[in-house]
Amino acid sequence: MALGCETFDPPPAVTIVGENDGVLESAGAPVVLTFSEPVVDTSVRVEIVTYAVDGEGNLADEDGDDTTALDVRFAHAPDKADVGGTSVLAPERRALTIQPEPPLPIGPALALLVEPGLADAEGNVTKTRQRLKFAYAFRCDEPGDAGAISVSLPTGGYFLLVEVDQPVATQVQLFSWLDVDADTGRVRGQFTNGDRNRDPNRCPTPCKETEACQLIPGPACVPPSTKAGSVDEFSDWVPNAAPPTGYTFTVSGCARDQPDGTTAFATDPVDAETKSPPVKSNGITMSGVLAVDPDGVLRGTGSFAVAEIVLGMTPSGPGRGSLRMRALAPEETPVDLPKPP
Repeated sequence: MALGCETFDPPPAVTIVGENDGVLESAGAPVVLTFSEPVVDTSVRVEIVTYAVDGEGNLADEDGDDTTALDVRFAHAPDKADVGGTSVLAPERRALTIQPEPPLPIGPALALLVEPGLADAEGNVTKTRQRLKFAYAFRCDEPGDAGAISVSLPTGGYFLLVEVDQPVATQVQLFSWLDVDADTGRVRGQFTNGDRNRDPNRCPTPCKETEACQLIPGPACVPPSTKAGSVDEFSDWVPNAAPPTGYTFTVSGCARDQPDGTTAFATDPVDAETKSPPVKSNGITMSGVLAVDPDGVLRGTGSFAVAEIVLGMTPSGPGRGSLRMRALAPEETPVDLPKPP
């Protein structure tokens, strides 16, 4: 007697049309979602939000903190009017076209959230939230769409957290010094690896040699590999440019003030290499947008991409992720931070 095998029929999966390494090219154009199979129209619940997470990767409505909330730029739910624009589900129920109003911004990291419950006609239903990160990249080679020459991005030190999604999920901490030409908007920067401060005497109780002292959000002895929760933890980190564990690389880029008072920035492709572990990152690009917060701190979010990552001698394909950054006051900037040649 032959035994049959049950065929697994997964619930619908969602993709964003035109997304390439987390970047959409046509700012202002509709955002088009495609479903792997026809969906039940009453099961479609989606939002487009500003991508901002805590140290554990939780969005504002996932972190257990009632004082934080999602920055929702568009929302669609059954039997409710769309918020932040309009949307149309195609007759075959395989695509949703979203026209945000106002248009989504160029630069900051965004996320499309597809809420649990998305179903097909056979009753296969998603159980978890689908999170698709994307951004509209600002580019230095498009001056016609760039806006006014930037005079507001300050020359000085910055601290960045790069959240790498692919090929391996990890966090990269970087210090940078940016020289900004206010007349042209061109930027020349030096980006340097950041390591946790290993001074054992920083904490009230000295840490072990195998630990680092974390002072923010509170004193604690932690493994040196512990991720930063926010860019405000910059004082727990020190620049390390010396091989084999440290590295530094020079970038060129541009910045432009935008009509909404923010400043968009982008870097030209650049290569970087670490000796331990041996990793080559070819064609690194960053793009984002910065704005001054209510406390007077210049902060930014954006996207990060690598054309090709080579682990040891093994090509591992492209890399992608998001970034958070903040400007450092002169007294906050490490005195030994490398500057671009």
